[in-house]
Amino acid sequence: MGINPNFLTSFFEDSFLSLIVAKYRSLGLIFIKYISETFNELYYKLESDEYSDPEDRDEYLAENIFFVPSNARWSHLHNNAKLSSIGEIIDEAMESIEKENKELKNADYLHNKGFFVGNSHVCLKKEIKFLKKII
Repeated sequence: MGINPNFLTSFFEDSFLSLIVAKYRSLGLIFIKYISETFNELYYKLESDEYSDPEDRDEYLAENIFFVPSNARWSHLHNNAKLSSIGEIIDEAMESIEKENKELKNADYLHNKGFFVGNSHVCLKKEIKFLKKII
């Protein structure tokens, strides 16, 4: 009797697609974590300067740093990682980052609307916690 070749083909195709989705999901989260940390370094520096506004987008533009809106900051994502709506929250974060940083406009490699919504919130929660530990 043996294994049905159609089953094997389907299994490997599904596994390959799962790996691709996981790769892009992880890259998106790594991107948000990286720009959030870079943003935060300047944010705290500006916060301590009485003549600067840490929420002024131009301050970041002058330093060639992406402006990260509050709903897209890593701390916001991490604090909401347990919610079943975390996929929507990440999608909104990506849209906000793209809107605030014109150089990212229409960056399909960065984000496809609805991409994170289709992912398991349990997987996203685990990835967010894992990335917080290693990066």
